[in-house]
Amino acid sequence: MDVNLKRFIHHNQARWTVLLFCLMIIPGCGGESTPPTTANPVPPANAPTPAAEAVPSTAVSASNKMPEGVTIDEAGKKKLDDIPYDIWFEKPLSLIKPTDMESPQSASSPAASTASMAVAPNERAPANSTVPAVAEESTNDGEWDELVTPAILEEEVTRISISLTSYLNQLASFNRSRNEIAEEAEALIAAALVASRLNADLRWKNQTLVLADCGERLVKQSKESGRASFNAAQIPLQQVRSVLNGETVNLEAEPDANSDFSDRVDRGAIMYRMESAFEWLATNIDAANKLETEQKTAERETAILAMLGKIIGEPGYPYAEEAGYHEEAAGFVTSSLEMKSAVLNKDFDQFVTKRDRLEKHCADCHANYRFE
Repeated sequence: MDVNLKRFIHHNQARWTVLLFCLMIIPGCGGESTPPTTANPVPPANAPTPAAEAVPSTAVSASNKMPEGVTIDEAGKKKLDDIPYDIWFEKPLSLIKPTDMESPQSASSPAASTASMAVAPNERAPANSTVPAVAEESTNDGEWDELVTPAILEEEVTRISISLTSYLNQLASFNRSRNEIAEEAEALIAAALVASRLNADLRWKNQTLVLADCGERLVKQSKESGRASFNAAQIPLQQVRSVLNGETVNLEAEPDANSDFSDRVDRGAIMYRMESAFEWLATNIDAANKLETEQKTAERETAILAMLGKIIGEPGYPYAEEAGYHEEAAGFVTSSLEMKSAVLNKDFDQFVTKRDRLEKHCADCHANYRFE
């Protein structure tokens, strides 16, 4: 029995030594222990890295167990592709308003890719060669801003996109609606060029020349019926949708930077848009209570009338330099703005008075001048 005990102690002596050593160090005395890895790796986020470098999403996901693509900025806020993670939408860029942006530059280019959005403003490269030209030419004395707001212009371009989509959904509808397509495309060109002249920012401010180019190509394709023109028209239509969805569209050829209305907008075509706006107002705002139920649309249509009235009075159009024509065009703009004021004030009597005055300006102008 004693022999067996000695053998047991001899064979397990090393194990007992290790066990006793471990028991001695468990209470922990002396040197500092290594702190556990924190959930938020603050040092990498605060390290002086270039603005264009984003924190690797895979590293963040591994340490925080967050969904792939979620990162933490320097302020410790979670973001998914530069969008606050707590308010994620399927198409966030199409929902962000210009006034929600942190700076005018970021507001002017919300359609930039997530890679370019990570770049500091002074390091950001333009999406295409037309961006600097648009930014420089957009400054003016504010006369266009007094006629139409960015929100109304965005509504108008969205309306045009929906209308064009309905005309271009089938070959048959394209063939029988080519005149309407041309009219809506001309309205698109007009809205885009006005947007390029606003001092205020809007979501697709750096894509205004792209939209104008799309409108001109749609006008061109509407001149001939058939499958070839129908298929070709799908390209600019899709590009319009992409711009409205917050994407940056780069054209194969640089878009025309000329913003002179008389060179790019057919006056006769946009008069159809003026007529449709007036007819809607005359038909739908026929009682005082309609200024309550239809106020938003009425505000937009009166603003569009004022905007188009100013366009047809721009230099370069026939008769634009004649005093009589200029007086009628200016009166048209004034009456449109007074109609808009009546809409906002819900003053139906004033609305009717100014509507009738606007109609008289149209009648007198067409009686004295011939438009083609």
